[in-house]
Amino acid sequence: MLYHLGGDIKINKRTATVLNVIAVLIIISFGFYWGKNYALPGAIALIPVLSASVIIITSKTLYYSILKWRVLTALGDYSFAFYLWHWPIYLLVFQYLDIKLSHHLLGICLILTSVLLAFISTKYVEVPLRTNSDLVHSDRKTNLYSFIRMSASSLLVVSLSVLFKSYETPSLKALNAFYSGKVAPKLSNKELFPHGTVIKQDTRASYFDNCEQNMQNSTVVECEYGNKESDFVVALVGGSHAAQWLSPS
Repeated sequence: MLYHLGGDIKINKRTATVLNVIAVLIIISFGFYWGKNYALPGAIALIPVLSASVIIITSKTLYYSILKWRVLTALGDYSFAFYLWHWPIYLLVFQYLDIKLSHHLLGICLILTSVLLAFISTKYVEVPLRTNSDLVHSDRKTNLYSFIRMSASSLLVVSLSVLFKSYETPSLKALNAFYSGKVAPKLSNKELFPHGTVIKQDTRASYFDNCEQNMQNSTVVECEYGNKESDFVVALVGGSHAAQWLSPS
């Protein structure tokens, strides 16, 4: 919408060029500093979003832009696939793997890996499908193929869920049991106990007891934890967002 409506915004070429350069530099610096030091997603994400908006608005009237380099415009052909690939790779590298490399080096590796996978998936999966003559000329075949692909994806999601229940749940139980009796040692301000890779697997006790209210069950679920003979009682009411307070309470 900005691109098509941008023609109504009058900006001279010199101003457009300067604004375009500033916006590009802000996005690059965001990756090196802002994105690392501030919580994402959040309001801070407005910085690259607004910068991208400036780039779009000024793109028609500027003298010159680094984004018009042939290499970068060629990368644009794979931008959507890159968008799809980068997030799962980011989660795998930064959230689940304990890799001893600098933040910037990991980020560069993530970008290069995403570019490579985007190139492969676009050239050998997306383009052949979009240009397949059988699918282009037959709505029935297109719908049938789409149904098969979506069914396969749904089956994968269900399989992963079953795998989690059968494989991960016992591990989480053992993890909770291990740390429940631990006394945290004296730590510096930058240390965590348990380690960050373990904290991300921390699961509340109600998860293991099926003490979870769901949208399909109209019956109120009630559970009791802690010392049931105590004179002091804490009532915790709510959904999954409230359940995070079960362990501290």
